[in-house]
Amino acid sequence: MLDSVTNYLYERRTRFVRSAGVAGGLYLVGQYASARVADMRDGVLEQRVTREKYVQLAQTSPSSFPVNSAQHAQAIPAEYARHLVHGHDLHALA
Repeated sequence: MLDSVTNYLYERRTRFVRSAGVAGGLYLVGQYASARVADMRDGVLEQRVTREKYVQLAQTSPSSFPVNSAQHAQAIPAEYARHLVHGHDLHALA
């Protein structure tokens, strides 16, 4: 009985190896895709938090808002800085 199982596996070993290779490849592709989706999600969440903090800062203290300060220019996201430079209303962006 053990010989018949051994012979069956030996005769079909190339199929088993191919199947294992395909399954392993699909697993790796799935892991890579899930990691990329997680990175994209984290980036979007980080941008949203930055935007919300920026809008909240502009709404709470518009008189002390660092629009023209060179030291705070790096803290302003590029999409908002572009609108501020061209005279657009910040509240219209929110």
